[in-house]
Amino acid sequence: MTDASGAARFVIVADNDANNLVIMSMILQRLEYLACSAMNAERALELANVSAPSLIIADMNLRGMTGLELMSRVRQQPGTRTVPIIFMTRELTPELEGQCLQAGAAGCLNKPVQVDDLYRMVRPVLEPGSRRRNIRIQTRLSVIVDGAPLDFERGECASMLSANGMYIRMLKSYPLNTPVSIQISFTDRLSLRRP
Repeated sequence: MTDASGAARFVIVADNDANNLVIMSMILQRLEYLACSAMNAERALELANVSAPSLIIADMNLRGMTGLELMSRVRQQPGTRTVPIIFMTRELTPELEGQCLQAGAAGCLNKPVQVDDLYRMVRPVLEPGSRRRNIRIQTRLSVIVDGAPLDFERGECASMLSANGMYIRMLKSYPLNTPVSIQISFTDRLSLRRP
């Protein structure tokens, strides 16, 4: 997603957990944001000083300092003073959330972070005037229609996922109201079948 000047929305994700970093970065990229990951608070600060992000998403318990300490350091730098920060934690309580919001955080997320929760938290921060209300993710997923795999190399695939459904690009058209069986594999363990 780009801002009014055409610049891409740049998000830094800071977390000690490498798996969570990969997942969060992939989700943010699918939501059309540029994501850069940092395994600790110092690296997040280095990245922010090189190029001020549009948003920082940080774990509350980073290696070397807490999320609140990271926010304090971010606020001390002129180039990052106004960068919004969203915290994520496995132990989110109303008290902790209140403390974070009072300190100036843009929000708090429970870990493991759910895609819908992330989108609902990030969108108003990065796109405050946007009319985009639902998640719309560009993708290329292999699809099997009526038992035959679509030709992925020729561009046949599920290419857009949204809250309103899915767009499947196909070379062959079917008559209106013709029932077809569709199988989409998201991962090795998850498969969605719909008649």
